[in-house]
Amino acid sequence: YFVNELKKECIVHPVSRIVTDFGFIMDLYIDNVDLAEKTLKELYENPNKITEFGCGFNYDPKWREYLRITKLIK
Repeated sequence: YFVNELKKECIVHPVSRIVTDFGFIMDLYIDNVDLAEKTLKELYENPNKITEFGCGFNYDPKWREYLRITKLIK
């Protein structure tokens, strides 16, 4: 759902999805953060959205967070 909507506006590559006790966390590579933020805000504010969600952005050009996650799952 999120990825399909984001792909309409920018280049998106799913990197990881981690299940938690409260839902899941998705890490995505996004080439245009401004467009992605706009799209996600529109989805979030839509009264007819299919699910509740929150989101945040972490600028990580050296992929440090991804490397940290891969070390945890080995």
